[in-house]
Amino acid sequence: MTDTAHTRISWRQTWAGRHPWAWIPSAFLAKGLTMVVITTLSLIAFKRLGLDNATITLYVSCLYLPWMLKPLFTPLVRMVLTRRLWMLLTELLIAAALAALAFVTPAKDPVASMLILLGVMSLGSALHDTASDSLFRVAASPRIRSSYGGISSVFYRLALLVGQGALVMVAGNVETLTRDVPGAWSLLFRLLAGFYLLLFVANLLLLPHRVDVGDKRRVRFADYWQRVNEPVASFFHRSDWWRVVLFTGLFILPEALAGKVSTLFLLDAGHAGGLGLSPQEYGFVMGTIGVFALAIGGYLGGKAVHRTGVGYWRWYMVAAFTLTNAFYLLLAYLMPSSLFVISLCVFLRQLSSAFGLTYYVIALLYLSRNDEGDVRPANLSVLVALAMVSLMVAGWVSGTLQEMFGYKAFFKGVLCTSVFTFAVAWLMHVDPLAGKRERRRR
Repeated sequence: MTDTAHTRISWRQTWAGRHPWAWIPSAFLAKGLTMVVITTLSLIAFKRLGLDNATITLYVSCLYLPWMLKPLFTPLVRMVLTRRLWMLLTELLIAAALAALAFVTPAKDPVASMLILLGVMSLGSALHDTASDSLFRVAASPRIRSSYGGISSVFYRLALLVGQGALVMVAGNVETLTRDVPGAWSLLFRLLAGFYLLLFVANLLLLPHRVDVGDKRRVRFADYWQRVNEPVASFFHRSDWWRVVLFTGLFILPEALAGKVSTLFLLDAGHAGGLGLSPQEYGFVMGTIGVFALAIGGYLGGKAVHRTGVGYWRWYMVAAFTLTNAFYLLLAYLMPSSLFVISLCVFLRQLSSAFGLTYYVIALLYLSRNDEGDVRPANLSVLVALAMVSLMVAGWVSGTLQEMFGYKAFFKGVLCTSVFTFAVAWLMHVDPLAGKRERRRR
């Protein structure tokens, strides 16, 4: 018995403990898939259940609130329990919330219950994201840590492919076969709950134990508050803090307005001004073609910045991130019935958007550095919280504006907000060489 236990511990320490790739896939897939459920699947589910656009965007935007509180979660995760235990507990919480969603969705009036459960999932997601990022920093080697952005984006896109693509098509096929929309989404949530239980088991077996797991001292409120207040206070002690606030919030304004409404535009019926895609068609267009385009755009953006730094590409990326919303305006005027034309426009828009988003990501990393030039996670969490404020507030009003003015006028307005993105990109100084990869000496 003792030899068996010793063998098991040795295996964990020599394989799962020493090789982060033993646990990175399951941990990061869990991290990405929850965000897909909260930001995309919930929106589609509410649309299929008959809610109007203004209500949908208001409800889904409120789910960003826990992510605005991430500066509060970072010290909590480090001071209480362990990173590994936080990840496992939040995965169980998310699985339970998904199982409850499967139970309440077929009810007569499920929206309020669904919103509460999605809020629980969002809280679990924010805590899981904090814990998984922190564990990655202490358990992975410096070489692997340097590739964090690429690893995270790969698994987020894989989560998009599974959640926004395959699962939406499954729900659409079940709808077609059974003529039961709530039942189809209930089945989808059951599948997701089971999948999360599998991820929990995988992480239970593979997440490393023998790493620095945080502060073991008795937790005091004064210590916790100091850790929360320090990055916030240091942020507002910056001489250019107001520029950073404007840049963080306004750069993504066009995307914050268009993001949710563009999904509703693809799903809405023709008489409402939309393209009337079925869930199966949406899963193919956005969950397959769109994800493929995001991967290419992100790769090209990263490759370009690594070669020359972000300065050379700044205005190309700003234009790519904003002006290609014109593809949605083009679709709103043409109203094509061809899935090929719709897919082509979505492909080009998603590719250029991912390429342009590279500038924003590199800028946030640059602005979150400490005096030694290293990215400080606590500072980055403050910037992410500011970005979530922009996404939430813009989301609150986007559906209402669309219903007031229609899709054509709405997408025209989104294009007009591009001026804010160009203005703050000009206002905010970012080192032109930021993001450039240093050549290794042979």
